[in-house]
Amino acid sequence: MRQDYLRIVREVGAQVRQEFQAEFVLKMIEAREGIEATIDAAITGRKRAIESQRRELHQLLQQSKAEQQQRRAAAEKQLNGVRALRADADKLRTRVDAALGVG
Repeated sequence: MRQDYLRIVREVGAQVRQEFQAEFVLKMIEAREGIEATIDAAITGRKRAIESQRRELHQLLQQSKAEQQQRRAAAEKQLNGVRALRADADKLRTRVDAALGVG
């Protein structure tokens, strides 16, 4: 009879151990899922921030290109004005030289 009790106690102990192990594994899986979800959320947030920064930098680059084109156009306009003034000055110099009999 004592042997039967010991066998039953061992069986119950083995069952309890197995249930505790299963519960522990389940808790570990749940913890891992929680960690993975937290990491995924952090990665997603960082991706969004990087994409937002990329868009902002791209927009600034486009603005910079537009401003550079405007400055270039203004410089070319001024240069054309200077060239026209030089041409007029050369014509006047030629006329003055001709009038004075120089050249």
